[in-house]
Amino acid sequence: MGSKMGKREKAVFLEEAEGKRASSKVSLSKMILRMVGILLGILVVGITVSAFLSGYIRKQAEESIKSATEFYAGQMDTTFGDINDYLGELVFQDKDVAATRYTSDKLLFIQSVQKINEKLEFYRTKLGGNFSFFIYYPQLDYFASSERGETEIKEFAELKRNMAGYLMEDYQTDGLNARKKWWIAEIGGKKYALNYICFDEWYACCFIDADKLADSANVLHLGKESYVTLVSEDGGPYNHIPELEKDGFYREETGESKLNQDVFGMKYTMIHQPLEYAQFGISVVVQNNRSMMTVVVFQVLIVLFILLGIAIAVVLLFRVKKRMIEPMKIFSENLMKIREDSQEVYFDNTEIAELAEANELFRNICGQMKEMKIRMYEQELAQQKLQIDYMQLQIQPHFYINCMSLIYNMAVMGEDDTIQQLSACVSDYFRYIFRKDAARVSLKEELRHVGNYLEICRIRYKERLSFRIEDDGDMDEVDIPPLLLHTFVENSVKYAAGSGKVTEILVKARWVKQEGRAAEIRIEDNGTGFPESVLESLKTEEDIVTEKGTRIGIRNCITRLALIYGTAASVHFENREEGGARVVIRLPIPESGESA
Repeated sequence: MGSKMGKREKAVFLEEAEGKRASSKVSLSKMILRMVGILLGILVVGITVSAFLSGYIRKQAEESIKSATEFYAGQMDTTFGDINDYLGELVFQDKDVAATRYTSDKLLFIQSVQKINEKLEFYRTKLGGNFSFFIYYPQLDYFASSERGETEIKEFAELKRNMAGYLMEDYQTDGLNARKKWWIAEIGGKKYALNYICFDEWYACCFIDADKLADSANVLHLGKESYVTLVSEDGGPYNHIPELEKDGFYREETGESKLNQDVFGMKYTMIHQPLEYAQFGISVVVQNNRSMMTVVVFQVLIVLFILLGIAIAVVLLFRVKKRMIEPMKIFSENLMKIREDSQEVYFDNTEIAELAEANELFRNICGQMKEMKIRMYEQELAQQKLQIDYMQLQIQPHFYINCMSLIYNMAVMGEDDTIQQLSACVSDYFRYIFRKDAARVSLKEELRHVGNYLEICRIRYKERLSFRIEDDGDMDEVDIPPLLLHTFVENSVKYAAGSGKVTEILVKARWVKQEGRAAEIRIEDNGTGFPESVLESLKTEEDIVTEKGTRIGIRNCITRLALIYGTAASVHFENREEGGARVVIRLPIPESGESA
């Protein structure tokens, strides 16, 4: 009886165990859902923790950098304000400055100047030695400065002269106290932060090298690769331009700048602070510290861990491969065809409505891109035409004034016949310049205009100038840009007339063979010729700067020819063996039915 009872209990026990095993089985979909739930939980926790740590550390770093930047900007503003007050006291209240202004006693004047020098040197030393001061009175050519000794003689004296000339020009332009804030000026090839006060033609100025002003912020101790740059109100930097371009804060080619705003990046943090007493501000660029990088590494590890878990769920994509992955692949291949402007792209081989909508969208984009290219091309043509018109109208008024003065002097001398001749030449000269149909003129008209100009110069210089104009006689079909020859002839008169001998100018036009017909115009003079530095600048297409200024006219003529003829036209500059300069211009003559 007991034995039978034991068998039944065993059967019941086995049946219950089998039921428990069946109930413990879980379907694959439920397992995937559980895994997804666990992964989502890890993802949420990881993102929350990393976001909290990253935000906290970043906020602490931002507050530290902002505090340091505000502290330094406040110090700089305080210094600028104190210097402004000091310059005002010097000009309006200092008794030694007043003594130099009104005394006629030379001994008292010298003693006062010495005291002013000592005061300026003391205040410069008080500010750390980077700021420089001077007082300048143009009528006496008198300077009092904070620099003494060899530095004053060799380096500071020339800088003072350049600085004084700059201030006088600025004052004449903007008037008394027009500059109430410090600003950045480029003088002698270097940038300086400066301010000045002018009273009764006395200039009191303080300036500092812009690089030294920015580098003085090293006291902030923000890191080895951190730096401070001075920034204009429109975001242009004055220092550390290569570093700023490298770090992506500034693009010199396009002028794009992030320097007048706060930027918080992965590698660098930048804080901008405007200045109350300056027309510029400062931007502090700081390399993010190791703790920040540690947080970033921690975030990356969390993401990798989550991605590893998500990779398990990739098997679920197999069911939708035929309906999603392959159509997307076809979609991607068709997108590559958009690069070919002439090819129409269709996505009719898909059942996905979103891809069909994308097809229509990209077709519209292709059409808009074509229209945009056409508009940009038309705008470029219009811009080139405006540039040509602008260069053509760059006429200096001094020639007109000289002509009027010459006519007046002749009237005083009673030279009526010469006045009539000169008036006719001047009238034809300006009638040619201000003509409206100024796109092209015939070579004959240009030579006639050049003849009028040289005749005016001959009347002005009398026996000191002679000229000849020659041509082959059958060059009526040659059309050239107006005032092209005028610029080179005017250049010959300007630089050859001062050579100390009778100036002879030759303008000769002729036909030459140059892969077809071409017109050659030579302008020669017997002056001193081109300096070697000018010839070198013309070969390298650099700005031509001489003691008499920058020769903008020559550069404009070369640019006009390039815009009109491209590389088919040429201008050659050389010095003649017998002395003087020679300019050879070659212009292509299009065949019948063509245009240049």
